[in-house]
Amino acid sequence: MSVSIARRLGAALGTVFGIAALAGSLSCASIPPTNYYVLGLPREGNAPLGENNSSYTVSISPFESEPTYMRKKIVWRSESNRMGYYSYEKWGALPTEMFAFRMYERAHGSGLFESVRAEGSRKEADLFIGGRIIAFEELDAADGLYGKVEVEIELSDGEGKIIWSGVENHTTPASERSVEAVVEAIADAADAVITKALVSIGLSLEERLSREEL
Repeated sequence: MSVSIARRLGAALGTVFGIAALAGSLSCASIPPTNYYVLGLPREGNAPLGENNSSYTVSISPFESEPTYMRKKIVWRSESNRMGYYSYEKWGALPTEMFAFRMYERAHGSGLFESVRAEGSRKEADLFIGGRIIAFEELDAADGLYGKVEVEIELSDGEGKIIWSGVENHTTPASERSVEAVVEAIADAADAVITKALVSIGLSLEERLSREEL
């Protein structure tokens, strides 16, 4: 091979490799950043929901979930039940973990219990709150976007006997068509679900205390 041919071939290969490197660089540059979200502070705060007339210690058990929500990607669902996941919009923690911690925050300030543990064994608390997440998602409707939360919640004693159970759900409209607004709507819906559950639990405990005093 002559020197001139070798030089032309080397120049051609260099151009090819340069184009490939540029294409790879542009491809990487076109990938959007991943955004992570958390529920933030409770919108309803820790306002007491009742008077602390009980000596119960309650522990927040780990929540379970439908398989759809056992990942950090934010779920969207249409009214026709078509669903999917955002590729680059994710929760900072699993929905089960965030909901359990939000339940702990709200129960702690509810005034319904003498003390609240984030998680404890059957020997460390009198009562246990746990359950299963049924929906934790963006709902796409013709009139806008919504945050939807639905959770099956149970209150049990140290022996595992169910004292109260219920399925609470709430849907909050997003203020605009954006993921940030949907996340705020989901957080608001989660707070509403927890409030409904704690109010019902408080009434159940009042009845329980009344029976114990007889």
